[in-house]
Amino acid sequence: MEQHRTLIEGILWIAKTASPRRDLPEQLRKSQTVYARFRRWTKEGLWDRIF
Repeated sequence: MEQHRTLIEGILWIAKTASPRRDLPEQLRKSQTVYARFRRWTKEGLWDRIF
């Protein structure tokens, strides 16, 4: 569960700052994982269901 929280924090950080993934803070650094999870959740419609 903690991993999901970290990934969501990474996704929200990118959305909030409009920074590229490579600029993620060190604790959120697995940028490929953040991007892959964001894309998968987008394709599954998760963000539409949340918002």
